[in-house]
Amino acid sequence: DPAGALAPAIVQARNTCSRERRHLAVVAFVCGTDGGPQSLTRQRSALEAAGAIVLPDSASAARFAAALANQAALLRTSAAAVQG
Repeated sequence: DPAGALAPAIVQARNTCSRERRHLAVVAFVCGTDGGPQSLTRQRSALEAAGAIVLPDSASAARFAAALANQAALLRTSAAAVQG
C-alpha cells in the first residue's frame, strides 16, 4: 500500500508548510490496474485525499512539476525585483 504509507507524510508536510505560510505542491502519478493487489483507483484516491496532484502518466507529472517550478522561480524573481 504505497499511497497508504505516503499519505500521512504528505498531509503532515502540507500542514507544516501551511502553518509557515508556504505552499507545497505534491505531484504524483500511479501506475497499475484496479485488478492489481494495490488497486490503481484506491492508490490515486489516497494520494488525492492527502492533497497530492495525481496526473495520468509520468510525462504529464514531469511537465506539470516543471511548470510549477518555473512559475515559482518567476514569482521569486518578481518579488526580489519589487523589494529592490
